[in-house]
Amino acid sequence: MPRFLFVSLNIFFDHLISVLTAFMSTYKLYYFNNRDRGEICRLIFAAAGQKYEDIRYEDDEWLLHKAEMPLGEMPVLEFNGTKLPQSKSIARFLAK
Repeated sequence: MPRFLFVSLNIFFDHLISVLTAFMSTYKLYYFNNRDRGEICRLIFAAAGQKYEDIRYEDDEWLLHKAEMPLGEMPVLEFNGTKLPQSKSIARFLAK
């Protein structure tokens, strides 16, 4: 197999995998029902045109869900079942 064809096929399959992964991926953003630190993540989703589930907690609901969150804080992004805390880490992840 010529090297050019091999490289072209690798690029094609890498792109195909990234497209399929993005298509099948699920995003859930957990934050309070206000703008603050979670808003940059929402803006990145809007700019990318990416669908996501925006889960907003009121102050009185937070204590019931605090134990479920990594580091016991929000915002938290759940991506394919993995929870990622810290707003700047989430923004960096989404930007890639």
